Amino acid sequence: MQVIDAIKNAKEMMLSLEITPPNKGTHINDLYETLDTLMPFKPKFINVTYHQPQVVYEEIDNVIYRIP
Repeated sequence: MQVIDAIKNAKEMMLSLEITPPNKGTHINDLYETLDTLMPFKPKFINVTYHQPQVVYEEIDNVIYRIP
């Protein structure tokens, strides 16, 4: 079944989740623990979305530095 079909045929409100993979150097278990807390809501779909790594900036002494 495609997402659009589930939406069209839904007889009541449904929940879907959109998650992003964990950042490099972090643990997948953190994501699993978060999902475990949401599963009682019975989401119909869980979409995994990948975004390009974010550029992080930090201001130190009124100078903005790019954090690699």
